[in-house]
Amino acid sequence: MNPKHNRLWLVRTRSGEILGPFDQAELKDHLDRDLFDPMDEIAPSNAPWMKADVLLTTDEEVTRTSTRNQTVTQTTQTIDTAMAHVRPSLPEPKLVPPTPMSIQTLQSKVAPFIMGSLLILGIWSLIMQSHNVGSRERRIRSENRAGSEFLATIYSLINRGETTIALNILTKHHSDAKPTDYPAYIIPMAAVLITHSQNLGLAKKLLTQVLSEDHPATIKAPVHRWLGFLMLSQGEGDMGENHFLEALQLDPKDAAARFNLGRAYLKQERFIQSLDYLQLAELELPDLWIVHIYKGRARSELGHYQQAEQSFRKAVELDPDRWVSYIYYALFAASRQDTALAQTILRQMILRDPSYEQLSPPPWGFFHEKTNPLEYLSVYTHLMNGASHPERILGRHLIQGLSGGGAESKGVRELASHGNRFAQLVLLREDLASGSLKDLTSTLEVLHGDLRDFGTLAYVTRAQAQASLGRKNDAENDFKFALTLEPSSAIAHWAYAEYLSQNGRKPEAESQIQQILNFHPNYIPALVAATNP
Repeated sequence: MNPKHNRLWLVRTRSGEILGPFDQAELKDHLDRDLFDPMDEIAPSNAPWMKADVLLTTDEEVTRTSTRNQTVTQTTQTIDTAMAHVRPSLPEPKLVPPTPMSIQTLQSKVAPFIMGSLLILGIWSLIMQSHNVGSRERRIRSENRAGSEFLATIYSLINRGETTIALNILTKHHSDAKPTDYPAYIIPMAAVLITHSQNLGLAKKLLTQVLSEDHPATIKAPVHRWLGFLMLSQGEGDMGENHFLEALQLDPKDAAARFNLGRAYLKQERFIQSLDYLQLAELELPDLWIVHIYKGRARSELGHYQQAEQSFRKAVELDPDRWVSYIYYALFAASRQDTALAQTILRQMILRDPSYEQLSPPPWGFFHEKTNPLEYLSVYTHLMNGASHPERILGRHLIQGLSGGGAESKGVRELASHGNRFAQLVLLREDLASGSLKDLTSTLEVLHGDLRDFGTLAYVTRAQAQASLGRKNDAENDFKFALTLEPSSAIAHWAYAEYLSQNGRKPEAESQIQQILNFHPNYIPALVAATNP
């Protein structure tokens, strides 16, 4: 087989275990050495499983079998898409002939959003453990920290966003003559330096020193991953490719290394390899939004537009308060010349909790550029050109609020005075946040009745206003309706937990906190509340 077209393969044993990835030569060698059974199943990425004994045929026969199976897969996916339930809020795009501008070209017109300012992939969510939430299972692999109360404290601080305190403690600990937990503490110390862009030379030196010493794979695998992360974040050399490959040799199921390698290949414009490793990351974390965003990007670059749209849509559905997923999805729709869909997506975005992304960062060790509200604003302004005046005013106001701005406040108040209910809700939310309660009663009279057009956050906002006026029954009803409308909503559970706690109902408040962590394991306010009862 031509090496140019050689693909990565997975093995599914009869017991259900997934092995790999392997190239075809490795697969055949493993079969010849009886390392897996001919009746086990194999599959190249993006194709159905087939019996491993197909490797006993010629390379040309394998290629024909794989091509035939991919054709069947594409046909099945087309049927599945046509039969899929379509959410009214996010309609299926009108797929036009493949002649649009690329996503990269569109980004150059609106802002350097996707390839813009580098850094931080959320450093707070190392705590993510297995949480079964119906069919949702989130599993994040953590660094080796067995037997160390000190490291447990460090990771707890990191999870809660108190990274500066963690770094100060680690720096002092490092200055001790002979720390007994060397080199395990080096990993979080270097990781904080890297994700904060502080003293990158020291971080690299510390990690490289550990690699030069004799340590087990449980130490060296994350060291390689963070060295790769450093190179990827700085755009250096091979974007960390070799380090991520080394990490996977030591820990083949490291989802972060698989994902980061997919990101590295995406930056190298090696889109087939990128998709391969993003799909391998998905095997470990099928419900992680960030994996689906970049699967969408890779598929779009490969011209697989229908599958790309499905990936972007899934990222939104898995974590519907995360604005970045809407931004990527809208950019994709615009690159497909579907302005109507792009605007529909952004209309849905501004109904979601704008504080969520800051309070629920991406998982530890997964590379992602730092969120920049100015880039969101540039994308929104460009794509909403031609939308209604109120939509443009309200969207810009909410996005500017992420960075402390409020240039559109006068326009929002004018809209509210003319009866725009969404503007009234926005101002009510801001009055509550600032402690300005003088207009609550009159505003609540206007905002009575059905608010479902404005989403879960509208009911949460009204419930908080009712509670501040001592209207407990009305507040309770709105909180419960918000949770009925969206049982996984972080802001609904959190606001209700605060209300319960203020009214002396501590056990019920703790239950709400646990519900948040079941759905959103790295939501910082809930983590802080859970560790400081």
